[in-house]
Amino acid sequence: MPALPRVVVLFLAALLCACTVSGNQDRFLEKFADPEPKLSAVVICHSYGCSRSDTLNLSRDWASLTEPLRMPALTPQEERERLSIFIASVEVVVGERLGTSGDIGGTFTGFAQEGQLDCIDEAANTTTFLTLLKDEGLLYWHDVRAPMSRGFFVNGWPHTSAVIADLESGENYVVDSWFHANGHPAEVVELTTWVGGWSPDGSQAEQIVASSAEPADLVSPVRAP
Repeated sequence: MPALPRVVVLFLAALLCACTVSGNQDRFLEKFADPEPKLSAVVICHSYGCSRSDTLNLSRDWASLTEPLRMPALTPQEERERLSIFIASVEVVVGERLGTSGDIGGTFTGFAQEGQLDCIDEAANTTTFLTLLKDEGLLYWHDVRAPMSRGFFVNGWPHTSAVIADLESGENYVVDSWFHANGHPAEVVELTTWVGGWSPDGSQAEQIVASSAEPADLVSPVRAP
């Protein structure tokens, strides 16, 4: 197989780098969206690496979107299952308004397609939606953390996801909507498993991150409580 032209290699490297986070992750929303989101002006990222953003008023939709979350879940697992579906529901509403309803899971399949999102867009939007829930007191079993990135070609392709912490066990979980098309329930997976290269098809689901660091050392809050 002939070697790829240098310009193609550089382009692919730049595209993949866009799906990693570097620097102070506490400032993720400050960099890509809004660290203090408001329902009347929710910043939504799209078009790869938050290269474009639009502001939507979700005030009229919020009551129906959050209705399944208003009665506290009986367990953290139940709340995570509800959050997975909640993210899908918000994506449907946002997609209809912004023209991102055709977003395809992954980065390469829908590359350059109108309304496509990469993992930075997905992580920023999901973190924003989770922060809105937290601010309204609708997270009973979890707290919101800064998004987490997994390595550059180590344990898989570069990738970033939103993160929540189980307040009871201290375990961290990614809330990852990037793998699937718009409106599909997000994957909620233990951070240590995800960092090891986890994917929904199970190709690396058994790999665990090779690090002595505890999950609490790998992430930091979106903002101080």
